[in-house]
Amino acid sequence: MELYSYSEKAKMSPMEKAKDFYDSFGWDEEGGNTQDANLWEDLRPSAKNYVSKCRRRVLKYIPESGKYMLDAASGPIQFSEYLEYSENCEKRYCVDISKKALEKAKMKIQEHGEYFNCDLINLPFKDDVFDCAISLHTIYHIDKTQQEKAVRELIRVIKPNQNVIIVYANSLRPLSVLLKPFILLIKIY
Repeated sequence: MELYSYSEKAKMSPMEKAKDFYDSFGWDEEGGNTQDANLWEDLRPSAKNYVSKCRRRVLKYIPESGKYMLDAASGPIQFSEYLEYSENCEKRYCVDISKKALEKAKMKIQEHGEYFNCDLINLPFKDDVFDCAISLHTIYHIDKTQQEKAVRELIRVIKPNQNVIIVYANSLRPLSVLLKPFILLIKIY
């Protein structure tokens, strides 16, 4: 069911569109995967090991111990590798604009997490609180004029000399635009 007309969606900011997608069906599951994963992830059996290794590369930037980790736009913590990110911290602080994402994240990590329904531009935390922050495939959902502000917010809440890990994919880079029809064909077959 469409909640917005085409003209209403055209007026929405990238963040509003993301919130609409994820709260309406993006985090719904089908065939053991979220709709988000079915649309945007390479779920072919032949890619499974490679994709898992890619997700685990983030671990080398996460401290081996710490009190608090910020998961900026945590989503539902949809892949098992994502659960590993907070194994060595006392609490994982999940921030997301999607209430549905936070509900699913809470089902997975329960008391190991704290959950905040907000955006990345105005984080509700004091300065220098977290030992690490991750933001996976999120910043590009923010209007380009606000992306720097979001990154500065992540830096603000991190303790000095700690890592902010950002995974950012630009779907408009020339190679992606050229390959998109072929990637869609691969997913179909």
